[in-house]
Amino acid sequence: MTAYCEPDATCNVGAPPVFTEVLPAAPGVKPAAMRWTPGRAVGIGLLCIQNPTGWCNCEYLVAEYPTRWDGRAAKFAKVDAGSDPEADGYDVFVANNGRGCRCDCKGFTRYGHCKHTAALTALVANSWLDLHPANPGADAGHAEYDQPDPFA
Repeated sequence: MTAYCEPDATCNVGAPPVFTEVLPAAPGVKPAAMRWTPGRAVGIGLLCIQNPTGWCNCEYLVAEYPTRWDGRAAKFAKVDAGSDPEADGYDVFVANNGRGCRCDCKGFTRYGHCKHTAALTALVANSWLDLHPANPGADAGHAEYDQPDPFA
């Protein structure tokens, strides 16, 4: 995990940390990068996915929600138009065993992979969804907290 602005740095004193990660490249596509800013509660935050060519920088408000499947699920609510201006957001799932994922975006429907599943996989692998804003360095597993409904 790479943090390019720690909370005690001079960039924004008192601001939450911001983390960056290079996403795995899809076949025939250069890898994108993501920037994650944890929100005020465990399981939520602001995600920016940056395309290396610069033609599609997409921002999402991400909120994890419970799933009956063995994995993690999150709603990616779009902040801007992104690459599909018709969609308001996506439901994304990644399996705990790393072998299964789902997204309702056009890219996943067409190719079986997408930047959203890659980003959620990175969020889970780096434990960034589990960061508590009051103590971002703590090991706070998502199952230890009662999750508020982010859409209530």
